[in-house]
Amino acid sequence: MKFYKKNLAIFSFFLIFQTTFIISSCHSMRISREGTVATQEENIVLLEGGPHEGTWQTPDLIVSYSYTSQPDSFRIKGEVNLGDRLKKSFTTVNHFSVRANLLSEEKRILKSFNIIIWGNQVIRTWGFDNSVPPPDGMKAMNFSYSGVAAEGGGISKDGNDRISISFWKNP
Repeated sequence: MKFYKKNLAIFSFFLIFQTTFIISSCHSMRISREGTVATQEENIVLLEGGPHEGTWQTPDLIVSYSYTSQPDSFRIKGEVNLGDRLKKSFTTVNHFSVRANLLSEEKRILKSFNIIIWGNQVIRTWGFDNSVPPPDGMKAMNFSYSGVAAEGGGISKDGNDRISISFWKNP
């Protein structure tokens, strides 16, 4: 009976650990919001042809982009930089992702895709280059993001937690 209880405890621990890992993995992938209405006011009206260049900026993030819109392909490339308030205070980002959201005239999200996704990274400039088939009715675009900025990215040598801040913007 003692052997059974010990194995049950080990199995329970393993099951809890595995479930936690799966849930956190799903959270970091960010469920797509396709079909919902974007709430941002900072939407970029898309023009045909190109390349068309621009910059999209919030206090947290700066996206410098260039896109080309053809009937059979939408290509976007550029760079992502963190804003000064994060760059000057923190050294790493964790669970960092930036998505491009292609919108209808009514601001409905027709297609959403990652342009940047990192688990744990020293703060730097991130480049991207993505091509997707353009959805029917695509008229505008915006960006959304989420991440955690941290000083040192973990627990310090003396056992104290490092400082971190979550940052995000919904589409």
